[in-house]
Amino acid sequence: MPLDKLLLRPQSSGYAVTPPSGAIIRSALPGGAGEYSADVEGGTSLVDVNWLVDAARWQYLNAFFRNRTGGGAEPFLTDLLLDGAPLQEYTAYFIPESLKLTGTSGTARMASAQFEVLPAEVDDDADSSIVDIFEASGGDMAGYLQAFADIIARWPRA
Repeated sequence: MPLDKLLLRPQSSGYAVTPPSGAIIRSALPGGAGEYSADVEGGTSLVDVNWLVDAARWQYLNAFFRNRTGGGAEPFLTDLLLDGAPLQEYTAYFIPESLKLTGTSGTARMASAQFEVLPAEVDDDADSSIVDIFEASGGDMAGYLQAFADIIARWPRA
């Protein structure tokens, strides 16, 4: 059965992300550097989110929470800006009792919640390319990519 999608995107300026804990374990070793090993694959992140909504959107958010997630017990889909990536769809859960109305101003409602977010698929090749381009560009990725685009634009066509 497909998951329901929350159509209200949180304010991107309101994110606070706690990455998965325990994914890497460090064991102290006497007389030198510690030893590092993987512990849990696919650990979840905690994401604090905020919305600035009107009364109708606040009503939708509450109804979605109660009806589509069973008060937070069921997973749902949401679009988030995490990991420095473009907007991406994630599977999340509401942390119990975290959906709150935090303020009002006229017709505006300020709301917050905490999500437990499952990790997105990692593209190791894309990550490697990002690191390679950043290092080759001396930190100016936009300039580097523009120079590369200019070269391609002048490349003879067959």
